[in-house]
Amino acid sequence: MDVEQATDAEVDRLFRALADATRRDPRVRAATGNSSVSVTARCYSMSVTAALATFHDVLDRLEAMWRNRLDRLGDVLSSSRKEIRHDRNRHDEGSRALLDDRRG
Repeated sequence: MDVEQATDAEVDRLFRALADATRRDPRVRAATGNSSVSVTARCYSMSVTAALATFHDVLDRLEAMWRNRLDRLGDVLSSSRKEIRHDRNRHDEGSRALLDDRRG
C-alpha cells in the first residue's frame, strides 16, 4: 500500500491489522520467510488454506510493489537515455561546427 495515496479508511484498516498480533504475525512470517505455511497454520490454529491465503496475499503485495518500483526505474532510465542521446547529438553538432570553422 502506498500510504501517500491511501485513503483514511485504508490507513485505518492497515493500523487495525497491525495492532492485531494474530493478523500481523503470520504476515511477518510470510514476508520474512521465517516460517512455512504449515508451521504458521499450526502456531495460529488456522487452516493450511487460510495460512496459504495469507502467504499468497503477502507475495501478491510484494510483487505489486516491486513491479511498481521496476516500472518507475524503467521510466527514469528511459528518461536518462533520452537526455544522454540529446546531449550526445548536441555535442556532435558542436564538434561538426568547430571542424567546419577550422576548415573554412
